[in-house]
Amino acid sequence: MTLLACLILAATALSGFAVLVAGTMPALTGTGLLIAGLAPLAFIVTAACHRIGLPRRHPLLISCASGLGCVLVLVGSYRFGDVRQWAPGLAVLALATWMAWQRRVWRRSDHH
Repeated sequence: MTLLACLILAATALSGFAVLVAGTMPALTGTGLLIAGLAPLAFIVTAACHRIGLPRRHPLLISCASGLGCVLVLVGSYRFGDVRQWAPGLAVLALATWMAWQRRVWRRSDHH
């Protein structure tokens, strides 16, 4: 699950970076994708690399950042048109992936 989550979140963050570099879409869309994917990805990678235990409480700021990224993409899509239909889906997929990863990892750690 961790590898799949990292791949989805990395694809989201890289898509946001590509959108910002290419300049073919509004910066709001690229920034949103970057935040939606990078915030949870950074948390997961940091936790895996440093072998730190999971915090006892939910990492609320990471969830808020990923949610904010989704909101930015949705606002950009609403404001600038339907050409960017794939971007909201990708941002929501990143947020859902983060939530699923948390649920699985926290549940597994509760039983051990």
